[in-house]
Amino acid sequence: MKRCVGALSGFRPSAEEPSVLVPLTADLLEVNFVGMEPAGDPTETYLLEDPQLPLMVSGPLSLVKAGAVLEVEGIPLPLPRPAGLILEKLVTDERARRETETCSWRLPC
Repeated sequence: MKRCVGALSGFRPSAEEPSVLVPLTADLLEVNFVGMEPAGDPTETYLLEDPQLPLMVSGPLSLVKAGAVLEVEGIPLPLPRPAGLILEKLVTDERARRETETCSWRLPC
C-alpha cells in the first residue's frame, strides 16, 4: 500500500486529518486510510502515525467480519457481513452521541 500511495496523483494530504488524502479535482473521491485491530477494544480509535501512510485504527471496525468475496479485475475483495456493519454503526453512533454530550472532543459547550 505504501508503494501505491506514492504513485497516486491528483491528491494532497488533508491538513485536518493525517490519514486522509483530499482530491485536487471534483471528479475524484477523498481517500481515507482506515484499519482495524481484530483483537482490539471496539471502543478505541487512534491514529497509527507513519510518515508515509498514517492510518486511523478504528476499534468498532473489529466488529466487522469478512463475508462473501467479490472479484474485480482479478482482485479478490472480501465484502463485510451485514451483522458486523450494523454493530459497528451502532457502537460508532452511540460513542459519538456520548462524546458530543460530554464535550470530550473539544466541542464548544
